[in-house]
Amino acid sequence: MENKKHYDRLDIIKGVAIFLVILGHSIQCGSGAEYNRNQLFFDDVVFKLIYSFHMPLFMIISGFLFAKTSSGKTFLMVIKSRTMRLLLPVFVWQTLLTLMSVVKNGSFDVMSYLSFCIEGFWFLWSVWWATIVCSFVENITKSKKMRVCLHSAVILLSFITPDDFNFSLHKFMYISFLIGICAAKLNLENVNFEGIRKYMILAVFVFVFVLLFIFFRRESYIYVSGWTLLGRENWISILLWDIYRVLIGLVGSGILIYMVCLLGPTEKWIILRNVGMNTSGIYILQTFANTLMMNYLASIQHHLFINIIEGIIICVVCYMGVKVISVIPYAPMILFGKKRNKRVVRSTDE
Repeated sequence: MENKKHYDRLDIIKGVAIFLVILGHSIQCGSGAEYNRNQLFFDDVVFKLIYSFHMPLFMIISGFLFAKTSSGKTFLMVIKSRTMRLLLPVFVWQTLLTLMSVVKNGSFDVMSYLSFCIEGFWFLWSVWWATIVCSFVENITKSKKMRVCLHSAVILLSFITPDDFNFSLHKFMYISFLIGICAAKLNLENVNFEGIRKYMILAVFVFVFVLLFIFFRRESYIYVSGWTLLGRENWISILLWDIYRVLIGLVGSGILIYMVCLLGPTEKWIILRNVGMNTSGIYILQTFANTLMMNYLASIQHHLFINIIEGIIICVVCYMGVKVISVIPYAPMILFGKKRNKRVVRSTDE
């Protein structure tokens, strides 16, 4: 029962996180063509707040669940399972979209298709890469010191390898995945604070986050400045931004996780919990909503209230879409990487 409570809270956290993803995309894609074309969203305070921690938060949860569910699994078992759960939906969706394009335009480009598959749904790829690397390290040695050395080597190599094909994102996410693994191995979900002390800890987290957020600007986005130090004349600046991204992502994630833990009975938050149980499918479907917003809301003006309404509508529609598709035999696994009606400790991509 205690484990169920902990993982219900993770579902609530994921429910909040996926709405933040959708809201961020609504600010970017649902504020009109001029707003998007001039990339004004990069300077929006709410957008900056969301992007300072929302994807590291997802990755921390993924690493936590990986550590809790991977015990006893061989490296080959993990590769097979993660490829089916994470990459199969990527290739299926990209293949469907390519076929639609071929029917419409009458042409097929192999390189474009492969590029779409490799770069599409980048977060699923990030989880896959982090899972494969961490599983390899976990299986190759039982020595904690050796594992620390190997993970450190991977991080150091990330600074001197190219950022092509979204690897800047994968390398950034890898550290958050490791943080999640460490949290699981330290059993941080069992740590309890009583009385005023728990609110003091929250206040400290918020204070540190505010201090960090003051320095957030366009270069803070991984999409803008990248991760690698290769060929950079200002490599010290990039390295500092890399460290900054990790820190603010960790602190921001910690605040949200901690706040959910203070909420009380999880039954009060059943809607968020249900949304959180279907984040992989919602994440996939909401990407198509971004295209629709850019095509049909080109003349709209940016307003946060409008973006929130857009986000709520998209979240509800995508959730209902996932539930409808999930009643079709084999569709949940093929399209979303999840098994139908399985309510247990879930794996990293859900």
